[in-house]
Amino acid sequence: MTHRSIAAAAFGIIALFGVTTAHAQEEFYEDHPDHGLRFADMEFDMPTDPLLPSWVSFSHVIHTPAQFLAGATAKLRAAVPVGTDAAAAAGILAKAGAHCGQPTGNAMACHYRDVETPWGGEYFDAINWTITLPLANGHVADLAVARDWTRR
Repeated sequence: MTHRSIAAAAFGIIALFGVTTAHAQEEFYEDHPDHGLRFADMEFDMPTDPLLPSWVSFSHVIHTPAQFLAGATAKLRAAVPVGTDAAAAAGILAKAGAHCGQPTGNAMACHYRDVETPWGGEYFDAINWTITLPLANGHVADLAVARDWTRR
């Protein structure tokens, strides 16, 4: 079941109780277009995180090098171009799986978290994507992408 069909089913159930209408559902999707952007897909496309040397503690945070984030950054910049309203940007990233906080000052941060169990499931990697959106007058002025992970 896709994200769209789950949302459609939820809207349909709510509509049975008179809380919303099909028009409200259409407005939501018009306001937050589906760019085919999914953090789960971008995470799947990332190279496998390497084995760590034995001296690295399990709480050590590893930052993904920028060259591995280039494809994801390009997809995010295409979905949330400079000039996008902050609320619309938050909606687009939320549809992709991120959770965005309220804008603070001149920036807004969105996070996507995932868990992977590489190398036969002996441990897991806690994955954290951070999308930082500098804002100017309530609109996206730039976009920065960071990804880090911690082996546990």
